[in-house]
Amino acid sequence: MILYVFNEPYKVDINRDLRLVQYKGDVYPTYLISVDSEGRNQYQYYSKHTGDLTETFGDDCRKLFSFVAQWRGLWDFRIYFKDEEYWAEEIDVMNHLWKQIENIIKNETELDD
Repeated sequence: MILYVFNEPYKVDINRDLRLVQYKGDVYPTYLISVDSEGRNQYQYYSKHTGDLTETFGDDCRKLFSFVAQWRGLWDFRIYFKDEEYWAEEIDVMNHLWKQIENIIKNETELDD
């Protein structure tokens, strides 16, 4: 899924294990390059090695952060940062992204903590 913060797109991959009520995911900064003839957005990704844009999504893409969320009678949310340092603006973006992700997970499961 693509989430937007300050009009910038971010690819969010969420893997669900509903048996354990656990969600694991990764967040990648993306760049909107065009809209195809059917109205679908086309994105490129930033290389974690060079910072250049690439059309191919894979291990070379910069990962902003990873996360795990699990229901244990209450929500246990953990965020794993991938870089050693971040700009202050990136922290603000991650905060807004995290609030969206947290709401998506809580609304999907409809569990109360």
